[in-house]
Amino acid sequence: MIDTIKIRIFGSDDCDNCNNLKKAFDIHSIGYEYVDAMSDETQSLCDKNKVDELPHIQAYVNEDDIFYNRIGFTSPLVIMQELIEAKENKDNPSDIDILGVRKTDIGPIVPKKPSKGCGGC
Repeated sequence: MIDTIKIRIFGSDDCDNCNNLKKAFDIHSIGYEYVDAMSDETQSLCDKNKVDELPHIQAYVNEDDIFYNRIGFTSPLVIMQELIEAKENKDNPSDIDILGVRKTDIGPIVPKKPSKGCGGC
């Protein structure tokens, strides 16, 4: 069985970097869960994951197996490349699929669909 890695972005609606990161993920058609870190309802999740700077990006297979954290804005394609490298360092990397994107001999990660470009990536 192949587990799918999930991406979670902790952010704030008032944060320009957070909003730009969400737009860039959308442009590249990379799925993610967005968590409003300023909401009272999400404070326990933020505390559990030691979220104290935004944006904060995580990748995990299940809630207890967070294997990637990144703080700050960067290109989603850079994040996907880092996820591939983090995946390859796990105990059994062949059991994990990064959102259907696989490393190939042709080079870096390619988005699921052609992108319009976000201007900041």
